[in-house]
Amino acid sequence: SGKFPTRVPVELEDVKKRRFALLFNLSEDAFRLAEPVEFGEGENAYKDWIVKLNRYLKGIRLLRKRYNFHRREQEPGESVDSYAVSLREAGARCGFHGDEYSSRLVNQFILGLRDKATQNKLLQEPPNSLDDALLIARRFEAANATMKTLAREATEKSSRTTIGS
Repeated sequence: SGKFPTRVPVELEDVKKRRFALLFNLSEDAFRLAEPVEFGEGENAYKDWIVKLNRYLKGIRLLRKRYNFHRREQEPGESVDSYAVSLREAGARCGFHGDEYSSRLVNQFILGLRDKATQNKLLQEPPNSLDDALLIARRFEAANATMKTLAREATEKSSRTTIGS
């Protein structure tokens, strides 16, 4: 038909050549991750290497998820509820369980809060759970919103009074 096949099946008997072929076709970043994984000897060397490589990469993915979890901070304009949901989702992917999960969740919630007054309150009186921390954070968030509204209304009233004088 005049077309070249897009994939040519290649059976490499030499396991070292198979490893080389795989490494050669990886992106530069993937190559840097895969290349140092130990390659053994014997009939099952390639299969064993693939198992080791998958295990190694799974560990790196988990480490990346935990890194992102611990770097997560409340974004400007993000409510404490939305921040808590995001943290719960990120934490669930980190492989933490039971008390460790709960403890890390509360700690990261507090450390990542934008409002330092709320953060200080929670550091002074550590909550037992994320739900307890959220109750306090919601109160501070509501109080801050009320204060902003009152300040804006006072400014508007002041400017109307000044203009009308």
